[in-house]
Amino acid sequence: MPVTAGKLAVASLGTLLAWSGIRGASITGSIRDLINGNAPVAGRNLIAGTPASVIEAGGSAGESTIGPVGGNSVIADSALGYIGTPYVWGGASPPNGCDCSGLCNAIIGRDHSLAIPGFPSGRFSGHGPVTTQWFAWTGCITVTQVTAQPGDIVVWLSHMGIYVGGGQMVSSLNTRLGTLKTSIAGAAPAGEPMRIRRLKQ
Repeated sequence: MPVTAGKLAVASLGTLLAWSGIRGASITGSIRDLINGNAPVAGRNLIAGTPASVIEAGGSAGESTIGPVGGNSVIADSALGYIGTPYVWGGASPPNGCDCSGLCNAIIGRDHSLAIPGFPSGRFSGHGPVTTQWFAWTGCITVTQVTAQPGDIVVWLSHMGIYVGGGQMVSSLNTRLGTLKTSIAGAAPAGEPMRIRRLKQ
């Protein structure tokens, strides 16, 4: 089967997304590096408290290296309060019904008036962004599962939820199960790359 330009572009984008997720680099930073003919730099999005010497070594001119303040246990507590909410595709009205991204958008954007992809603080309405937007949004940084904190967002290309600690997350799964607390591994779509995103505050 001949390789077309479209197939090559899709494969390249998938490789860039996977590399960025594994290395903790921003998608936009990686693309900018490649356009400029440089190798992508890992770990541009540094966690708060990183020594200045590390920030100076990894940052670049004009790019913010201010990290997040950490997880947000209030977001995790809100997610736990919505366990039992029915799954409704396209829904964003917990406890009445929501899908996975609708649940996260409602908790973060509506309940806590925080910025989410495409909506500044306090301006969220409707369903809001989908999983792929959360996967690449520059308003978050990517952290490892070892450093995940309650309130972080666990996101794949087709599913997402709120991390509540102990390797567990709350997400709206499907019409049969609704919104549950499960292990991250138990919610993982087969073969999809995962990112744990932490809101920049």
